[in-house]
Amino acid sequence: ILRDIIDQNLINHESSYFAIENFNSRFNSSLKGDQVNDNTNANSNNPSSFYSNTDLRTRSFSLLHINARSLNKNFDSIDLFLSHLQNFPFSLIGISETWLHANSPPLFNIEKYKMFRSDRKHGKGGGVALYVHNEIKIKLRPDLHIEGAEDLFIEIINDSSKNTIVGMIYRPPNHNIETFLERFDECLNTVSQENKNVYIMGDYNINLLNTENNYTLKLINSLSSYAFHPHINNPTRISITSKTLIDNIFSNIINENFSNGIIYSDISDHLPIFSISNLNELAHNTHTTKHEMYRKETKRNIELLNIDLAQEDWNNVLDENDANMAYEHFNKKLLFYYDKNIPLVKSKTYKNSKHPWITKGIMRSISTRNKLYKEALKSQCNQQFNKYKHYRNKLTSIIRLSRKLHYSKNVEANQSNINSLWKTVNNLIGKKKIRQY
Repeated sequence: ILRDIIDQNLINHESSYFAIENFNSRFNSSLKGDQVNDNTNANSNNPSSFYSNTDLRTRSFSLLHINARSLNKNFDSIDLFLSHLQNFPFSLIGISETWLHANSPPLFNIEKYKMFRSDRKHGKGGGVALYVHNEIKIKLRPDLHIEGAEDLFIEIINDSSKNTIVGMIYRPPNHNIETFLERFDECLNTVSQENKNVYIMGDYNINLLNTENNYTLKLINSLSSYAFHPHINNPTRISITSKTLIDNIFSNIINENFSNGIIYSDISDHLPIFSISNLNELAHNTHTTKHEMYRKETKRNIELLNIDLAQEDWNNVLDENDANMAYEHFNKKLLFYYDKNIPLVKSKTYKNSKHPWITKGIMRSISTRNKLYKEALKSQCNQQFNKYKHYRNKLTSIIRLSRKLHYSKNVEANQSNINSLWKTVNNLIGKKKIRQY
C-alpha cells in the first residue's frame, strides 16, 4: 500500500537536473520577458522589484536549499553561485550544515536578504540558516522544534492570503532517527492544524529512494498522513558508489504549478535544490530588465559625426536674428547627427563588480569545472571524478590568489585614504547585523 502511495500520490512533482546556464535560460528569461512595466519609479535593475512592481510574492514563491558544509569555508562559492544564477530573487534561501557557533563573526551577508541562524549549541558542525528576501515580512516561530534535528521555523506574513510557515532542518546522521521521526510527525500534526501553507526543507539524511528501509517508509507514511509531498524525486548526493535522495523540500500545497529542480554545483557533496511556484504567473507578469545605456564614442563614429556636421547647411542658424531661435536650430541639428552617429547602446547585462577578482578567464575555467563535475556525476566513473578534482583544486588555488591580489592592491592603493581603506575592509568582511535564533 505504501509503495502505491509513493508512486501514485506522494512523489507527484517531477524534479529535473539543471546546469547553471540551463537554469538561467529556463527561469531568468521569465524575468526578462517582452512586457514592460509602466511604473517609471521602479528600479528594474533591482531584484527586489521582482516583488514590489508586480506583487508576485502573493502569487509566486521560490525556495533554494544549499548544503554548505561550512559557511566559513564555502560562503564565497555560494555567493558566486548565486551571481551565476543572475541573482534570481528566491523568496528564501536555506542553508544546512553552516558549521557556525555563537562566536562566529557576522560575515555571511547576501545582498537584499536578512539572515537568521540557528547554530549548533555543543560541538562542531551542524547548524542551519535562512536568508529571507527583504521584501518579505516574517516572524520567528520558536514554538516549533523537532527533537533530533537542528532547525529554524519562520512564518511569512501575507496581507492578502493565508500565512506561510517555512522550516529549515538538518538531521545529523548520528542522532536518534526514531526520536526524530516521532517528533517530525508531531510537528506535521501541529502545523497542519493551523490551516496555513507549509514548506519544510533541508537535509534529512534519510534516503527517500530506499523504499526497502523501514525509516524511509515511516517518514513517507508521516508525510502522506498530513497531505505533505516531496518536491524532489531524484538523487541529491551522488558519489562514485552511491546515489541518494537525502535533501528535499516538503509542502502541503497541492493545487500549484511548481517547477522543481536540482542544480549541478560542487559547493559541497550535496547538490542545491529549488522549488518555484506559479511559474506561469512569473513569466506573464514580470517586466523587462532595464539596461544601462551609454554613448559608444569610437574614433570612427566621431569622424562620421564631423563629416555630417561639415556637410550640413547652417544658413537658417546664421541668418536668424533671434539668438534663442538660432540656438534652437543649431541644437536640433547637432543632436540629430549626434544621435545618428553616436547612438545610445545597451551596456552588457553581466557585471562582476561584486567579485572583481573573477576575471573572464576564471569565468571560463569555472564553466569548464562545472562541466567536468556534471560529467563525473553522470558517469560515476573514478577516472572522471579524479579529472574533475584535479581541475577543481587548481582553479580553487587560482581564485584564492586572484582574490588575495585584488585586496592587496586595494589596500596598498588606499593607504593614504582612510575612508577608501575602511570601505575596502568592510567590503572584505561584510559589515551587516545578522539575527541569531
